[in-house]
Amino acid sequence: MAQGHPTNIQWTQMKSKGKDAREPIVHSARLDVSNEATLRLTAALCQTQRVLLEHVVAVAGPDLTGTEALGSLLGIRFVQAAEGVLQLWSNRLRRERGVF
Repeated sequence: MAQGHPTNIQWTQMKSKGKDAREPIVHSARLDVSNEATLRLTAALCQTQRVLLEHVVAVAGPDLTGTEALGSLLGIRFVQAAEGVLQLWSNRLRRERGVF
């Protein structure tokens, strides 16, 4: 499923192997997209203590399309901004791991 979105099974396999799921997403980590995203992304992630990829997956779903849920959690007012952040993570995962 290199071109599509990961399934629940793929996320479960990643989690069981310790791959990506516990990957930090802030403070210059490999999956930190804050330089490309909304200005306060890192602050919002840290404030809500959602600093691992598995936290994002738990809120946005295994296909990373839960824009309203992520926006609500992080206080992102515009759905497009939340959608953009999720797309950045999807692109990074696709490019680096072929996960998506």
